[in-house]
Amino acid sequence: MLCLCLAACFLSTPLNGLSPSLSQVARDLGFDDKQRDIYLGAYMGIATMIGQMIGSCFSGVIADKYSRARLLIGALLVDSAATIMFSAPMTTLNIMLVLRVFIGGCQGIAVPVIFSLIGDFYGVENRATVSAIVSSFLGGGMMMGQLFVGYCLPHFGWRKPFVVLGLASLSAAAVLWRCLVDPLKGGNEAALEEMLDRGIALPPMSLAALLRSLAAPTTLLLIIQTVPNTVPWGVLSTHLHDLLATEAKLTIPEATSLIAIFGAGAAIGGIFGGILGAKLYAINRTYLPLFMGCTLASSALMLKTLLSLDLSQTAAIETAFPLLILSGSFAAVNGANIRVVFINLTSPESRG
Repeated sequence: MLCLCLAACFLSTPLNGLSPSLSQVARDLGFDDKQRDIYLGAYMGIATMIGQMIGSCFSGVIADKYSRARLLIGALLVDSAATIMFSAPMTTLNIMLVLRVFIGGCQGIAVPVIFSLIGDFYGVENRATVSAIVSSFLGGGMMMGQLFVGYCLPHFGWRKPFVVLGLASLSAAAVLWRCLVDPLKGGNEAALEEMLDRGIALPPMSLAALLRSLAAPTTLLLIIQTVPNTVPWGVLSTHLHDLLATEAKLTIPEATSLIAIFGAGAAIGGIFGGILGAKLYAINRTYLPLFMGCTLASSALMLKTLLSLDLSQTAAIETAFPLLILSGSFAAVNGANIRVVFINLTSPESRG
């Protein structure tokens, strides 16, 4: 599990690294505020999303033919190189966009593979807890990268922190090279035990098997809900840090500290939300989606309240603390549980 947590964390660290430095990067590239929001906010997000979509589409096919462990290592190496190149002085907007496609693609490839490995390393009774822990490292990695850049920004500028993030991904790749091995596909499925014990391997993933998995009504609903669910969080993760530092007139360290509180809440909610989700799933499967929906809606309402506060006032900052912790905790519950639902719904050969 440690190897999967490392991969999840360090593949995510560059994703939000740009968020606290949007205004500084815009000045370096000669952009005004409107161009900053369009080019560095919207276009960077779109480039990352395109990379994630491409990576996700091909990850299952690639994982079916090659070692999943080596695939994760390769993703970390490419991610490391792209992150370091992102900070190069001669980097232009177009080059940055291409690099973001590669960074997003690495995560797009790796995340399905990570959760496919969870499905084969652990049985049904442990998957929810392990998935919650790994999911917290996915979110924690994004938060860690954002906080690292935010605290380094006043002292080292925005370029040098990306070099450190790239080297961290390289170090994680070295650990995985030494420690991570591929488990047997379907090795923790009780229904397949007899077949696997007789030495019969699972068939490779086919289009028919994939379509059967996607045709399940629950799977379709889970995929459809990602569209309205991810848009507001994408906007917040990109712009909230810079908004606090510019519109709310906070210093970069102050804005970074507020984001850290939200991140701490998300880490707590990711772990305990996953554990509680597993217990609810064991009692009655219908309780889990209700739990996920209620916590996500509550988080959105708390964030709406937070964004309406005048954070230049001391009293508002005091109100913001519990709102950030609770909204972060509730926002992370959905991500911690939705992946394990996917794992349980799909056959071993289709999980990637």
